[in-house]
Amino acid sequence: MLRPQDFRDILVVSRQRSLKAAAAALDIDASTMGRRLEAIEARFGSALFRRGAQGIELTDDGTLVATAAEKMEAVELAFERDLVARERQRVNGVVVTSAEWGVSMLTPLLVALGREHPDVQPRLRIENRALDLTRREADIALRIGRPKEKSLVGRRVGVIAYGLYASSSYLAEHGAPRALDDLSRHAFCSFDQTFANTPHVRWQASVTSGARITYQTNSMLSLVEAVEAGAGIATLPRILADRRPALKRVLPDLAAIERDLWLVFHRDLRKSRSLRAAVDALLEKVKPLFSSTSQR
Repeated sequence: MLRPQDFRDILVVSRQRSLKAAAAALDIDASTMGRRLEAIEARFGSALFRRGAQGIELTDDGTLVATAAEKMEAVELAFERDLVARERQRVNGVVVTSAEWGVSMLTPLLVALGREHPDVQPRLRIENRALDLTRREADIALRIGRPKEKSLVGRRVGVIAYGLYASSSYLAEHGAPRALDDLSRHAFCSFDQTFANTPHVRWQASVTSGARITYQTNSMLSLVEAVEAGAGIATLPRILADRRPALKRVLPDLAAIERDLWLVFHRDLRKSRSLRAAVDALLEKVKPLFSSTSQR
């Protein structure tokens, strides 16, 4: 007979697909993980895993158990979300998450929100990856793009408009580009391969073919700092760059990319008064900042 922990271990292995990665996810060493899997198979009475060159694969029985484990996890998470919502009826913190570009904009808004709604107790968590709201890594997310998960509710906030920016010192030394063809003769800062497939990174690559890349990073704030330091030109969110006195818009008439911005939360938390208050207040405060007209 399998134990509850056995199902959790099998689920981790099915997702990580390697003994070492599964052990790291469970904060144990690989030898302990190996002994656990052997004990699980002994209790089940059949082979659940195959070890191959590509890592660990599930047998048919292993897939059956992993599917059951996923269903058990979904029930457990739904129950936890219900408990969280009930607890927040009695006051608790609401965790809001955004990528780095949202720090300077969200921080004063959340401070004001906490003053106006003391029961909300907002907390800001900055992550460049999309946190899993289903697993309660955060309560509310400010995300680029409409949510695809059926378990999430989204409210469209507006758009993030991007533009090309350089520092005053860079423009004084190298001159300002006057036409699109001039861009290939300038230095550029960009994201590294971590974000190579995001629309604004692809857009910059399309209009700067042949340009020299002088700085790459996986951090928006680092990218802004590099541009301010005179490393080159970069595509930046206007909501962020326009607040930096040292940065100047380059080719302001160039039609840069715009991306939809959404406020997202899990549908199971709609019964929480503090979360509803936070969503309504954030929408009221954030929407005017991201209208198309406010970023022109």
